[in-house]
Amino acid sequence: MADEQTPKWRGVKVVGGDLRISDLKITFGDDGKITTGPVRTQLRTDMWPFWLEDAVEAADTACRIADQIPALDAQLDTELPKEPINAEIDRLLLRELRASMRAITACAFAIDAFYAMVKERCGPHPHHNAWRKNRTARERQITETLRHHLRIRAEGANQLKSAVSQLFRFRDWAAHMAADFRDPVYREDIHSTVD
Repeated sequence: MADEQTPKWRGVKVVGGDLRISDLKITFGDDGKITTGPVRTQLRTDMWPFWLEDAVEAADTACRIADQIPALDAQLDTELPKEPINAEIDRLLLRELRASMRAITACAFAIDAFYAMVKERCGPHPHHNAWRKNRTARERQITETLRHHLRIRAEGANQLKSAVSQLFRFRDWAAHMAADFRDPVYREDIHSTVD
């Protein structure tokens, strides 16, 4: 009869990560039997692929939602009642906004997690301590560390810097939108300006 206090154990599950086994002791006895001693198992999981997949799914959701909006906008030119159509457009705009926010922030998390993985496996950038002291922007640390360790040439480094800079700007807008008023932006698919 199993002890009710002892939880069941079904082994080690590796969910999207890496498994390391160490301190394994194998002994061959005089009788030919093999015995093993205690073993140490460790796991590590790189989160960037999961964040990247989440970003792609959220971007796909935002696009599928946005694709529904022009047809509704076209219905505003018909004799149909305007209020239910406008309410549905508003509902879709909010859903698209939320999906876009998830896509942008998940993408930023993915690049940040990829940077952390590279830094962990390759070591810090030679200027890491100076960056900490000078409070160098995270996006600069990311691009320079990836450029250094992955040996990205000038053209690729410029593209990476531009993409990460733009991504972090969008992430900042999604996470820290200023409370001040701004001019609205024209959105062609609904023939209206939006915030």
